[in-house]
Amino acid sequence: MYGTRARLGILVPSANTITEEEFNALKPDGVSVHAARMFITHPTAENLARMAEDTERATKMIATLGPSVIAFVCTTGSLLSGIGWDEELINRIEKIAKVPATTTATAVIRAFKELGVTKVSVGTPYNEELNKMEADFFESSGIKVLDLKGLDLTPEEMNQLALERVMELAREVDKPDAEAVFLSCTNLKALPIIEQLEKELKKYVFSSNVATFWDAIRMLGIKQRIIGKGMLLEGLA
Repeated sequence: MYGTRARLGILVPSANTITEEEFNALKPDGVSVHAARMFITHPTAENLARMAEDTERATKMIATLGPSVIAFVCTTGSLLSGIGWDEELINRIEKIAKVPATTTATAVIRAFKELGVTKVSVGTPYNEELNKMEADFFESSGIKVLDLKGLDLTPEEMNQLALERVMELAREVDKPDAEAVFLSCTNLKALPIIEQLEKELKKYVFSSNVATFWDAIRMLGIKQRIIGKGMLLEGLA
């Protein structure tokens, strides 16, 4: 049987093609990953707000399979209205599913705290509107953003973005004082290059999907190091 240790339910934007691939690449033996989708086309603040209205419907669907934990897997969608928005989403999910929940924004802040990171550089595929929202959320959470650059991509462009360009973005935003480089967006492929970037930049590097998966696995109580995908996941033991 699949999911003998745990079933991880994820709520993902409908245009996302990356999260399920990366979560399935990371999952330990006995953990299964199951997704419900929330409708969105292009990522703007207005569209993300509409997508959030799909939270209850998606949660009701994922709840039917008996998940152990549910994660709302969208970075800007989980910080849309600033501090407290992620907690509101968690409450909405838990009220329906009766199991613990997290969000990407929640997970990223927890990861910063776990690693002792207070100063970061951020690379995103977003437009300026979403970039400002994210920077404000981090700053309000006590995380100093030393640099943030967005590529202003459509979902299809994100899906096709070469790993070499993601690496270039990480290098472009990195600052000597940054304690970590964060690659934002659950629809940004970054998992294969995390370890390489950490060795090159000599600091923590992680992505939205890595942070969300790390938080979910911790919530499941599974203490199993994941090797070769960055220092955050290696600290799971």
